[in-house]
Amino acid sequence: MYNYKAATITNGTAKFNLSNEDAGTRYIMINNLSDDLIPTRIDDPTKDVYQFMGEKLRVFVIGNLSDPTYQIETFTTRQGYNHPLVNYPDGNYSPEVLGRFGGDAYTVLSLKTNPQRFQVITLGTPHFGKNQEITDYTPTAPIHPSTSTSINPSFSKWMYGEGSHGFDYGGNDSKCSICHGNLDTKPVNFSDITVNNGFCFRCHYGKGGTDNGFVVDLTKFRPRQPSSTTAELTAVPTTAIPKTPSFKALSAIAALMVVFLIKRK
Repeated sequence: MYNYKAATITNGTAKFNLSNEDAGTRYIMINNLSDDLIPTRIDDPTKDVYQFMGEKLRVFVIGNLSDPTYQIETFTTRQGYNHPLVNYPDGNYSPEVLGRFGGDAYTVLSLKTNPQRFQVITLGTPHFGKNQEITDYTPTAPIHPSTSTSINPSFSKWMYGEGSHGFDYGGNDSKCSICHGNLDTKPVNFSDITVNNGFCFRCHYGKGGTDNGFVVDLTKFRPRQPSSTTAELTAVPTTAIPKTPSFKALSAIAALMVVFLIKRK
């Protein structure tokens, strides 16, 4: 079952009342853009949760902008990613992947866990089933060894943003091959991937990066069982929204929005 909770909009900020909610993953839908759902995480519904989003509904920060709790990016066909999720080991976008996972994905970098954690999770749409984690990675050390252009970068910096592993690599295999071996190596099975053997395929399909799609190891998942779903719409009153608990999503896109928080049961 899907439960929908409407936000109230004040000066471009969407506020959700989280009373009667529990902790977990939710999705925000703006202006019925069901192909561009915005993932969010509620760790404690008794406290204010602040989420900031970019104008293109792709990049998000939860927590303090200068010291985030989570950094999130979405990868959808609507955003121009032709194949956000692909099979391993052939790298194809198949009806099987679409049928089980909805075809789209998002990444989550957890900065307050110890060690920090990186996940790739299926996004889907309100019409697909519960999201599924396809990659879960924690580093063996909080920093990456130095490269010729980056001195002991932190794990979080190495994963996201300017100076990340993709930018630093820049198409030059020699920067990475000393530790990671031949970057074109593709183990027969996803479970055979190691740091020194096809590590680029651990998240996305090879050294081409996210444009090549995030890999799904179909041997890890059982076929999805058909299920029936219904939707309930619960509107939050437009007045007297309590400050605590609440969810605040700050957006630079528009002052007039229709925003729903989606919970999948």
